[in-house]
Amino acid sequence: MNGMHVFLFGGTTEGRKIAEAIAEVNREWAAHGDASACEAGEPLSLPFCAEVYVATAYGASLLPAGPGITVHVGRLDAAEMRALFEAARQTSGPLLVVDATHPYAAVVSENILSACAAAGVRCIRVERESTGAGEAELAPEGAALHWVDSIEEAAAWLAAKSSHRPNILITTGSKELAPYTRIPDFAARCYVRALPTVEALEKCQALGFRRAHLILMQGPFSEEMNVAQLRYADAGYLVTKASGETGGFPEKCEAALTLGVEVVCIGRPKEVSIPDAAWYDREKLDAVLRRIREIGSTGTCESSSEDAVATCESSRPQ
Repeated sequence: MNGMHVFLFGGTTEGRKIAEAIAEVNREWAAHGDASACEAGEPLSLPFCAEVYVATAYGASLLPAGPGITVHVGRLDAAEMRALFEAARQTSGPLLVVDATHPYAAVVSENILSACAAAGVRCIRVERESTGAGEAELAPEGAALHWVDSIEEAAAWLAAKSSHRPNILITTGSKELAPYTRIPDFAARCYVRALPTVEALEKCQALGFRRAHLILMQGPFSEEMNVAQLRYADAGYLVTKASGETGGFPEKCEAALTLGVEVVCIGRPKEVSIPDAAWYDREKLDAVLRRIREIGSTGTCESSSEDAVATCESSRPQ
């Protein structure tokens, strides 16, 4: 059977759903062949052999276990990615790279794009919903939104409100917290919501955020949970990224509106420059999941469909 070797980048919700779909398809085929052949570099006996790359051990813990799924933890640069793709070409069937990284991880997307172009591998960028100002359409009517371009700008905006000092619930993660420490009385006023990892806890405490002000939980969250957390923080401001429906943006805004909380929203960064090439596609998550299941139903990536996943390795960059 002509199976597909997939390099999947991203511990995002989209990445997890794609990995789950691949695992489900492979489980259905596991009885027809030896799943260990994928890891051994032998001819594939499953529709997919997927190597999933995530940045943290916590991200890896959220991924499904299944035949033909191998998870790697750690960040790669463009040269390392290219080496992986070129090595896989020597032992595998058709190759496909899926960029399901976070919309704000522009550097990672640029590395993936560069490596695919250099190695001659097909790539799909999984898109979230609307971007930039379009996120405003996801917010409820009447929500108080203040749009900024970066975390630094958000922190500066909040710092300028020194004459009016309500508490702040920060939901932009633990990676870039340092700018918030410039907010007057930040240790007393700021609450941080981040992933439940030891690294996040240690970073928050090292920067001076109080342990009692840390909400370490895995999202996305319902409107009710956002309301509860805003009340816990006694917040007058909520800081968020424009994370779309997948990232729970509407629920955050609904909760803020319910409590009269102002939302400071960081717009998505400028998109990576996208090549006008047959080997590169942008697809919504539903389209990628649909094609994975179609491939699983036939057991092959050979198809006359124009869909990006189905065409596998055709139209490779030269």
